[in-house]
Amino acid sequence: NSTFAANLTKLEEEGFLAPKSKEVFKTIIDIGNDTIHEPKIPDINTLVLCLLTIESLVVSLFIVPKHAKELKKVAPLPKPKKQPSPAKVYILFQVRLCLYRIDFSTGEFTFSQQV
Repeated sequence: NSTFAANLTKLEEEGFLAPKSKEVFKTIIDIGNDTIHEPKIPDINTLVLCLLTIESLVVSLFIVPKHAKELKKVAPLPKPKKQPSPAKVYILFQVRLCLYRIDFSTGEFTFSQQV
């Protein structure tokens, strides 16, 4: 665990990880330790959130920098003339044949393996 903590601190010191993100990853490490060393199995939504969080770090550290040059060619994108103001804001995205939905007005997170 100290090795994981040291790595998180190094990522934070080098600017790859925000302090709030560091705390989230510490929690994920604790969940993993509890799962391995104690008979505590997290529910599926917790596991999915852990995997999504880890995946977001991998994408930001390795995928995005690799394609930074291509991304700069299209940035900044033109802003729409009028921003819609929906009552609820949802994000739907697909990762590994699962559909995820986050409702930002309630904080509800759901997923379905049937896509």
